[in-house]
Amino acid sequence: MKRVAAILDLPPRRSIASVRESVEAAALRWNAEVHWMRRSLQPCHPFWQKMFVCGDVAKRFGSAHVLQLDNDMLIRSDCPSPFDLASPDKTSRNTASESQERTVFRNFREFRIGCDQRCHGPG
Repeated sequence: MKRVAAILDLPPRRSIASVRESVEAAALRWNAEVHWMRRSLQPCHPFWQKMFVCGDVAKRFGSAHVLQLDNDMLIRSDCPSPFDLASPDKTSRNTASESQERTVFRNFREFRIGCDQRCHGPG
C-alpha cells in the first residue's frame, strides 16, 4: 500500500523552507510520497479543510496509508516512521498532552494515520 504524507499548506500561513525540507527528508526515509495541498479542497473556511484531506489523497493516490501533518512541524532526522507504528486500517493520534513516556513523536502536536472507510479509494 502506498504511503502518503499529506500536508495542507494554505494561505495565509504557508510552511517555511525548513519545514518543507524536513518533511521531504522524512518522507524519503519513510519510503512515502509527499502530497502538499496548496489550494482549498472545498469551498469552506480553512479550519474545516483538514476534514477533506483523506478524500483528496484517495482521489490522487487510491487507497493509501496516510500521515496527515500540520504545515508548521519540523521533523527531526532521528524521528522513526509513524507508518510502522500504526496499521493502515486504523486511525491513530498523538497529542502533546500525553505523558512523555508514551509520546513517540515529541515534535508532532498531532498526527493522523489512515482513513475511515469513506476515505479509501476504489477497491
